[in-house]
Amino acid sequence: MEISKQLIALISTFLITITSLSASNATLELHEYVTQEEYCNLPAPDSFNIISRSYDLIELVWVPISVDVTHTLEVYTKLDSSSAWELYDTYSDLSSNSFSLNGVGLDSYCRFVLATNCSTGEPSELNTILELDKIIIEVTVPGRIPINPTPINCSQINLNNYEWVGFGVSENIIGSSKSGVEHYFEFTKVGDDRVQIRRVLTEGEVVACNNGHFYPRFSGQIIYVSYPFLITKILPNQMFFDIGRVGITLHGKDPIVDICVVPLFPKWNSDFNFEVLVADEVAKEITPHIVDDRNLSQLDLKNINKFSITNPFSDNLIIFLSEASNNFTPPEVSIVDINGQVLFDKFIPIIDNKITINVLGIPDGIYFIKIKNNFINKTLKGLKVSK
Repeated sequence: MEISKQLIALISTFLITITSLSASNATLELHEYVTQEEYCNLPAPDSFNIISRSYDLIELVWVPISVDVTHTLEVYTKLDSSSAWELYDTYSDLSSNSFSLNGVGLDSYCRFVLATNCSTGEPSELNTILELDKIIIEVTVPGRIPINPTPINCSQINLNNYEWVGFGVSENIIGSSKSGVEHYFEFTKVGDDRVQIRRVLTEGEVVACNNGHFYPRFSGQIIYVSYPFLITKILPNQMFFDIGRVGITLHGKDPIVDICVVPLFPKWNSDFNFEVLVADEVAKEITPHIVDDRNLSQLDLKNINKFSITNPFSDNLIIFLSEASNNFTPPEVSIVDINGQVLFDKFIPIIDNKITINVLGIPDGIYFIKIKNNFINKTLKGLKVSK
């Protein structure tokens, strides 16, 4: 009996030892397997590049290392150059050699990290990185006049093939087969991350502007526009009639561009024609009428920045300027409260050395009145009180 107990104990010890060795070996094998995959060094895809970028779409291409591999793409964005990159999204198991990213507009800096996937589906430690600058679209004035402009398809325009590239907007005349005055806008690409829409000053008031209906009024003024930017008509009462929107698509570093109407609100108004135009010749550049400081007397120059306001003011704020101001382009007038909130910001014409603004909708309080154009740059403090 004692021998049997010893035998059973010996067998049990042997089985426990074997089981322990088996578990130890399994753990070791799994550890080695994971370690090999953690240090997967499959090469990254080649020729990673962008082929197109519009207001909400980026198209990427690359050359895989093999036809049977998949890829992982990480997308990072930031709104300004000083910010940190933030992960926008991760796209795993991409089996093709291209990818279209929706939702990241021209107004974002982008960083793409692309890697070949290992057999486990995890991305290799070797990757390729592509960074895109924020595309800045500016609306400026003036533009050059195209001579004998020719209509062209809005897509795949090679900027190197023409002296002038842009678009025209004209209003249909009721009861006539002809259109009204053509309003020209010149397109200019300035480097890889900046484009400009330059307005050619013609009869009438059809302008390219941002969502706040701000557009250039004088030479040198630049307005940063949204994506896509707005085309609007300025009505006699200084109200705005929105015609539609135009979008820009850039094709990487290539000199190729699309300038097309975008089917977003507001939908392009059928009473206006839109044509993308190119020309091989241009006329001289037209500049808007502004006062040349060489034609101003020293007394005028000394008094340009001297202005006063009705203070306190109630229903109307009246700004009094120098006599030379009647020849100025309409200045931008801003009314800012003590917390820095802008309650009014518009370009207002000068009539008889005065600017009059209806301020009935502004609460009583202390405000900073700012007036600025190419000659004036001044801020005064005023008090708004009810009658």
